[in-house]
Amino acid sequence: MNITQEPITDNHIRLKVNVKPEDYLPKVETGIKEAGKKMQMPGFRPGKVPSSLAKKMYGNQVLADELDKLLNKQVTDYIKENNLAIFGQPLPYDTGKIKDININEPGEYEFGFEVGLVPPFDLPNLDDVTIDYQVPTVTDQMVEEEIEKLQFRYGTEEDITNPENELSVMKVRFQELDANGEIKQGGVDTHASFAIRLFKDEETKAKVMQMKAGDSIDFNIHEAFGHDHDLVVHNLLRVDHAVADSMNATFRMEAEQIKRVNRAEINAETLDKMFPPGAVPNEAALRLRIFTQMQTEFEKAARTRLENKLFEFMSNSVSIPVPEEFLRKWVEANNQDKHNHEHDHEGHDHEHNHHGVSDEEFGKILNRLKWDLIVDKLVKENNLEINV
Repeated sequence: MNITQEPITDNHIRLKVNVKPEDYLPKVETGIKEAGKKMQMPGFRPGKVPSSLAKKMYGNQVLADELDKLLNKQVTDYIKENNLAIFGQPLPYDTGKIKDININEPGEYEFGFEVGLVPPFDLPNLDDVTIDYQVPTVTDQMVEEEIEKLQFRYGTEEDITNPENELSVMKVRFQELDANGEIKQGGVDTHASFAIRLFKDEETKAKVMQMKAGDSIDFNIHEAFGHDHDLVVHNLLRVDHAVADSMNATFRMEAEQIKRVNRAEINAETLDKMFPPGAVPNEAALRLRIFTQMQTEFEKAARTRLENKLFEFMSNSVSIPVPEEFLRKWVEANNQDKHNHEHDHEGHDHEHNHHGVSDEEFGKILNRLKWDLIVDKLVKENNLEINV
């Protein structure tokens, strides 16, 4: 057996594996004999089926299996012996010399594999690098605001004619308008309920405070709510990003109901509605629970910000020339395997489909791979131990 290596681009190579009959025939013959011992055919005692029949029925399958085992072992050994750090696994390619497997005509076979190599790279000197890790402190005011939200959420409502203050709740209908100020055909049309204090534009808020049920006003929905994209798209309009990207900014808001919300008292009965009965027995326990939850969320968010800052710094400071052509093939091959597995599991026929990845998705995968390489190098060079 002979393995040769040739470059494609930097950190992207081909391995050609030449297999001769003497490399595989001994094991193939043994495999055929073993298959014959397990065969049961009329006219022959169990285990006494002639090798010629076993070869005719199972020879090609045994040959294919042995070639596969031989290739996997030899390519793996070659990579280890030559200290090649590789991405993923070698990908087969057509050398142009592959021939059909035929047990009756044993001969030489040539197989090819593409391999992506992990390039050497240097880490920056981190001795003088400082990255801030800041965890906001939960204040009494924050806790009070959370308690207030719970009181309104579990409070009682009653209809009123006009809003009384910013805590009044409006149940409204939002309708998208076209360029002529008319209701857009097929545009966004939805209902929502929210407190008036969510309006950030003071001029719009003043108009809303004068409304009564049945009144309507037109406004720029993004400006009205302080360009809070998540609030507008996910909470008020409840549309996906594709719709949000194509919709107009001008909307008509019709007031359907205006309500006064009476705060719920913080007592045992209310607390048992907010949480599992007995879990939060009194107001002091409520304050502690809210404080702990908020502090945990702040710490989690702070760790995420720290990781993002570290990722950004290292990504900008470290150059890793990865073999992008190979990696794209590798990613698409994995996508194809996953697709085939899912269809096999579901009992569906395979569909002819190209399972490529978008440039955006591939960019994210490359960033993730580079980050994993950086972390692995940091761990090894600094003898770090990762505890999960």
